[in-house]
Amino acid sequence: METRVRALELVDDLYSRFVDSIDVPSREHARSLPHTLRLAPSPSARWSEVFTHEVTLAAPLLFAQGMIGVASEQVQDAVLAHALAVIGAFGKDRILDGQVEPTTELVSVLAAVRAGRERAMDRLAGPTRDYDLADERALSAMKVERLLLVRPRPMDLAMYQTISIAKQTPGFPASLALAHRAGWPEEACKDVRRTLEDIALGLQMHDDVVDWEKDAAVGGAWVVSLARAAPGWRDGRDETALRQAVLDSGVAAKLLVAASQRFACASVRADRLGATRLSGWCLDRASKLTALAEAEVRSAGYAVRAHMLTQWALS
Repeated sequence: METRVRALELVDDLYSRFVDSIDVPSREHARSLPHTLRLAPSPSARWSEVFTHEVTLAAPLLFAQGMIGVASEQVQDAVLAHALAVIGAFGKDRILDGQVEPTTELVSVLAAVRAGRERAMDRLAGPTRDYDLADERALSAMKVERLLLVRPRPMDLAMYQTISIAKQTPGFPASLALAHRAGWPEEACKDVRRTLEDIALGLQMHDDVVDWEKDAAVGGAWVVSLARAAPGWRDGRDETALRQAVLDSGVAAKLLVAASQRFACASVRADRLGATRLSGWCLDRASKLTALAEAEVRSAGYAVRAHMLTQWALS
């Protein structure tokens, strides 16, 4: 718990220093960005209060545990570049989703976030197009996802995984750049990427399961599209019938099992890289998701209900 807190405190500190470095008119808007993106209830909320998993905003720090010969300044640049990349991706996604308005102030702050990300990455790895390519791939995947989900249609797991991983690509370059800076061989760098892909997909699968009813009500849910491809699927005449058909498909439990397997694979790779804290966290996530999948099999809809109760308890 203490190491997780320290990692998130580092992100808060780096973000605060980033805010202080940008033009005065944008500073307060940047400081309240979690609230503007509707990720936090208060304008004074910090990023550590938004994301509970340190890997989300501080992944390079976790890989640095297994690195020898990298300076603390290089690790901090990697964490800053990574955090700003993830924050910027969330901003784009919220705008594309129609969850926030692309006001002049928000667009200006997101431009500053992108510029700050590039400066940190330049210090770490020199001029590179890694983030440009990641941005292009993620934006394309987001647009394809919306086109696919706007109309009810059956989708297979392979398509879901391809799009989900593509959406997460801005979360990869900083950790990879730090691994290269540490002199890791190419195979180890590939393991870094595979670990991040497994974690990203595991988190996405869990989120898509627990939020599927809410997502379906506002524009489409992957769980519904995947359920439509299940044997014996029959379209419901109303929302109640549709919900029951999704529950009967067993897709939620299958996604939770797949998420658990992703985390188990990530745990093995992280351990091989010397990132033992990350490995342990992934193994714990795998265990919890296995238990959640078993509960979902016993009582369809359990994952959604448990998540709603947790959110209610935290409110």
